[in-house]
Amino acid sequence: MASVKLRERKNSDGSISLYLDIYTYYKDRDGNRHNRRRYEFLDECKQLKATNPAERAENKNRYNHAKDIRNKKEAEILARRHDLVLQDKQEIYFKEFCQTFLDEYTKLNKKNVRATICHFFNYLQSKKIPETIFCNELTPKECEQYLQYLENAFNGETVETYFRLFKKIVKAAHKNGFMNSDVSQDVVCKKGTPAKKDILDFEEIAQFAQTPCPNKEVKRAFLFSCYTGLRWVDVNALQWKNVQDGRLKMVQAKTKHPIDNKMHQTALQLLGNPQKPSDNVFTLPSHAGANKDLKKWCMRAGITKNITWHCARHSFGTNLIFHGETDVNSQQIIRP
Repeated sequence: MASVKLRERKNSDGSISLYLDIYTYYKDRDGNRHNRRRYEFLDECKQLKATNPAERAENKNRYNHAKDIRNKKEAEILARRHDLVLQDKQEIYFKEFCQTFLDEYTKLNKKNVRATICHFFNYLQSKKIPETIFCNELTPKECEQYLQYLENAFNGETVETYFRLFKKIVKAAHKNGFMNSDVSQDVVCKKGTPAKKDILDFEEIAQFAQTPCPNKEVKRAFLFSCYTGLRWVDVNALQWKNVQDGRLKMVQAKTKHPIDNKMHQTALQLLGNPQKPSDNVFTLPSHAGANKDLKKWCMRAGITKNITWHCARHSFGTNLIFHGETDVNSQQIIRP
C-alpha cells in the first residue's frame, strides 16, 4: 500500500529538516508490481534551533504545516491508486514523456522546447526533487514554483516563452491520457516586457564592413541581412533561385508569408556571382557558430553593443523607417 511518512533529519547547525518519505508502487502492462521510494524535502517547514518562546512557537506552526502537506500528499496518491482506467498510461516518467514530445516536435522553435525541458529538470534538482517523477505526480504547485524559478533566472519575454511551451507539454500529456488533468492550466504567466534589442546604425554597419571577420561567409551574410531584413533561418536557406532580376522572392520560414522585394544595391553587390538555382547563396556554420564569429567580429570592429544575428533584422527595419524608406507593414523597399 502507498504511504507518506513525515520524517526528520538533524543538521550540523542544530536545525532539523523535515521531509516526506514517499512510498508508492505501480504495475506494468504484464501485471508485475514495481516499488518506488522517493524523498521530498519541505524547506519552508525547517525547524529552527529554538532559543526562545517565539522560535518554539514558530517551529510548532511549521511542524503542523508539514503534517498538513503530508496528509494532502497521501490523499492525492491514494486517489490516484483508485484510478484504474488511466493508471497504466500514467505510470510513465514525465522526463520520458518530455523526450518523446521533443523527438516528435517539428516546428522551428524546437531548441526553445529543449531549453524549456532542461530548465524544468534544473528546477527539480534545485528543489531536491528526483527527476524520476511520474506524469501523474506533477502538481499545480510544481508548475507555480517552476514559473517562479524562470522569473528569477530570466528577464523580458524569455519567461513567457519558456512557460508557454512548458504548458504546451503538460497539456499534451493530459490530452494523451498520461495525466488526469492539465495541472498547469490555471497557472498564469504575465507577458513579459520585451528586452531592448541593440541595433546598428549606418555608420556602425560601415564599420563592420571595413573590419575583417573570422568567417568571410558570416560577414557577407550578416551584412546582407542588414540590407534585406532576412532572419537567420531565411538567409541560411537562401538559394539563387530566390534572387530574380534584382528582387528577393521567397516564402519566410517563420511566418510563411511570401516576400517580393527590390533589393538595395549594396545587397546585390554582396551576393557575388550567380550560381546554380538550387545552390545556397551563403555557406554558413551553425547558428551558434555564426553568432560566435559575430561576437569576435564585434570586438575587432570596436562595437560594444550586444549584437546577435537577429539584430541585423532590427537594424534593417529601424534604419529604413528612420530614413523614411519603407512601409512598416509591407516591408517593401520604396527607394533603393
